[in-house]
Amino acid sequence: MTPAETNHTSRGGLDLSAQKDQFGIAYLHAVASVCGYALEHPAVDYDSIDVRFVRGKHLMDPNVVKSDPSIKVQLKTTSQNIFRGDVISFPVSIKNYNDLRANNCDPAILIVIHLPEDPTEWIMYQDQKILQAEGYYYSLRGLPQLQNSSSVTLTIPKTNTFTPDTLHDMMTKISRGETI
Repeated sequence: MTPAETNHTSRGGLDLSAQKDQFGIAYLHAVASVCGYALEHPAVDYDSIDVRFVRGKHLMDPNVVKSDPSIKVQLKTTSQNIFRGDVISFPVSIKNYNDLRANNCDPAILIVIHLPEDPTEWIMYQDQKILQAEGYYYSLRGLPQLQNSSSVTLTIPKTNTFTPDTLHDMMTKISRGETI
């Protein structure tokens, strides 16, 4: 536990880990909303899937192979120092790794949201409102099966920022039958 986690008292009673989870979901809702997509929450977290992005309306594009694309997401939110030069170094459990690398009908990605340690810095009010979060995505599809017993550390390029443009590009590729 970091010093901020040890000394943090939530105004509403949630522990810091739960606050991070809620903020991560809010971040994904914001990205989906900007694109006009919906964010669905499965009733049960099977196969390491926390949420799913879905298109709100069928596409009428002649290049579309799949008119109702969706992306499954394993969400991780952290304040730890995950930056290593031009990459992010992030550990995941072997279960999450193997679930996300599977060749499913709907692609699954890992999204890592990085936040400042202090929750009062997550949203800043100055001349403008600023969301102090950075999202990064990683597709594990096709990676080799590993025999590690507990976890594996992924190396995610910092260029894999998760933005509304990124989400839209992913959904377009999926609708055309391309991989992400």
